[in-house]
Amino acid sequence: MNQGNDSITSFRNIADAISAKYQAQVQLMTAELGTRPSFDDLMTLLKQMEKDLTGSGVKFLEKHKGDGKNTTQPDELRGIIRTTIEGFIKQL
Repeated sequence: MNQGNDSITSFRNIADAISAKYQAQVQLMTAELGTRPSFDDLMTLLKQMEKDLTGSGVKFLEKHKGDGKNTTQPDELRGIIRTTIEGFIKQL
């Protein structure tokens, strides 16, 4: 596996962990309320998750841009962020 694939896998793992954190938060809110959270509450969580993913992507690119071996492209990270958000929405 080359450095670019390793980087993509690393960021995918980060994105999955962020998504899992927000899924757990939805489950906790459901348990506390005794019903699913409102649409507005879910949208607030979704926006926070998107912000966390985007921030992590920016930090990831900044951290890896100087190593010279990294071929990770911002479009690849955007794709991971998009698919992570879509997966989160499907689980709601």
